[in-house]
Amino acid sequence: MNIKKNPLCIFWPLSLAAGILFFLSWPPYGFTPLIFIAFVPILFIDEASLNKKNSLLSFFLYIFTTFLTWNILSTYWIALSSVWGFVTAVILNSLFMSIPIVLMQYTRRTVSGNTGPLLLVFLWLSFEFLHLNWELSWPWLHLGNVFAANPSWVQWYEYTGVLGGSAWVIIINILLFELIKIFTSKAVILSKTIVLFMLIAAFVIIPLYISQNIFKNYKEVENPVEVVVVQPGFDPYDYPATLQEVIKRYDITKNLAETAISPNTDFILSPEASTYTEIQIGEEKNNPVVALMQLFSKRHNNVAWVAGSFVKEYNLKDDSIKQVYNSAVIVKGSDTLKYYHKNKLVPGIERLPYYNFTRFASGLVEKLGGTKKGFSRKTSEDIFVDKKGTTVSTVICYESVFGEYTARQIKGSRGELLFIITNDGWWRKTAGYQQHFHYARLRAIENRRSIARAASTGVSGFIGQRGNVIKKLEWAETGAISCKINANDKTTFYAYHGDYLGRLSVFMSLLIILYLVSQRIINRGKQLQKKA
Repeated sequence: MNIKKNPLCIFWPLSLAAGILFFLSWPPYGFTPLIFIAFVPILFIDEASLNKKNSLLSFFLYIFTTFLTWNILSTYWIALSSVWGFVTAVILNSLFMSIPIVLMQYTRRTVSGNTGPLLLVFLWLSFEFLHLNWELSWPWLHLGNVFAANPSWVQWYEYTGVLGGSAWVIIINILLFELIKIFTSKAVILSKTIVLFMLIAAFVIIPLYISQNIFKNYKEVENPVEVVVVQPGFDPYDYPATLQEVIKRYDITKNLAETAISPNTDFILSPEASTYTEIQIGEEKNNPVVALMQLFSKRHNNVAWVAGSFVKEYNLKDDSIKQVYNSAVIVKGSDTLKYYHKNKLVPGIERLPYYNFTRFASGLVEKLGGTKKGFSRKTSEDIFVDKKGTTVSTVICYESVFGEYTARQIKGSRGELLFIITNDGWWRKTAGYQQHFHYARLRAIENRRSIARAASTGVSGFIGQRGNVIKKLEWAETGAISCKINANDKTTFYAYHGDYLGRLSVFMSLLIILYLVSQRIINRGKQLQKKA
């Protein structure tokens, strides 16, 4: 089939088909292998659009339609917590996803010679890397996340991180596209067909074989730490209005913990914002919930209780609120409280991106369900340690989607375990909370850390260092579970080097852009010479 000879209306079905393929491949319900053909319709549109009768704007609209379809179908549940947040996230993310495809098309139109779609590998990885590292981040649909429910496929993430999975997806799509082009052409070149078959087989089989081999043979070093995870099942839309209600919720959480605690328990973990009280830095001793948690810890051999809380820091000069944080706090007997403050804040919901430049729109954003300013961030954090000296790294909710950030937290706090606290009830019983849980499995592989995860309504549980689920509490299941998970102090290649594939891709993409600029200048010079 030669698409160049077909009417333009075929591009719209191809655009929609690509978006649906992305959705149908995505966890938790998707058929993962479909991701390896999801880009093929896009690549056909790209190839056919090299005919310059089609404007670059038209090409953009086809590609934008693909990603808009994917984003709507896969993240519709955002609207349950914020319609404004859903509309903004879907439109912006679809726009950002379209940029590397459009830039590839523009490059192929501008540069003479045969510039194939392999450009897309560098351009897409650059997009994902940059999208992880600015205030408009929404990396939920980064390609490498598609394997979250199949950790045995990507054990090599301990070397590449999620960006390695993204590159794998794109390369196989490109190879399959080239193979389909041969079979749909008038003359089938046998030698090229054989080479493509061999390359596809190699790129599919070798990574899977390596991963399965690691998954089968990886053995955790026995270094057990007993952790109790509490899932209290509170509705996030039903926030306690009085101190009496706060104390009542503390009692429910405490009673659940006592059903699973033992004399050997090292940590208790409860969800994001589970203290239901604001702790003021410097005035912790006056907080009734903190006092109750300290009393509980003393009665249970100074067990370390890690819980989510909102933390206020006041300006000592005029007693005004200086900062407000979404935090994790560790309570251990009479020890001074230590904090971890959430750094990766949800754009628009927890913080207005680039607030110094966008504060003029804060009133409108607040009316639409967003935040006027939101929480503050802080990069220097305390180290969480239990009574035996086991160190823990903690990330809060949305942060667990960021691979390099999580790895940095583990390196910075020398964490031997990873704790994730979250509140996924905002999205009700949809794919959102399940996707979030599966993404945590990738963090376990990247860092080879055992994970304890506490969510208010689900899924809470324990994940092994291979990304395998050890034990869990399902959606709306109230309770507490105990598990001995192994601590590990070894640093993986990925944890040490971070998203090096992204940095390399940005460098290569900059070279491509510089080359495009130089070509434009040269061509412009030639045109001026002809006119002269």
